[in-house]
Amino acid sequence: KDVEAEVRASTAAKIKDFCLNLPADIQEEVMMPNVLPAVKELVCDNNQHVKAALASVIMGLSPIMGKDNTVQHLLPLFLILLKDEHSDVRLNIISNLDSVNKVIGIHSAI
Repeated sequence: KDVEAEVRASTAAKIKDFCLNLPADIQEEVMMPNVLPAVKELVCDNNQHVKAALASVIMGLSPIMGKDNTVQHLLPLFLILLKDEHSDVRLNIISNLDSVNKVIGIHSAI
């Protein structure tokens, strides 16, 4: 964890691209123990710009992680960001709900 919010925000914005560039056969193996803990940390960051950057890409992790991992690990993080005090964080989550819907479906999320 870097002390500079700008570095954390830049890192958050690039998480999806990093995961997409992993070889498909090791994506889950790398993401679950390495990327997911970093995402969980960024969700609770004190800086609104970090959370907004993360919120703009976190939904895009759903197709990479699959239905079960999305429901178990990402959905709780989405809900935390949806309750954030800053409107730009909430808007970034809402703007990308279709990514999750394509993976888990509307009935699974309810």
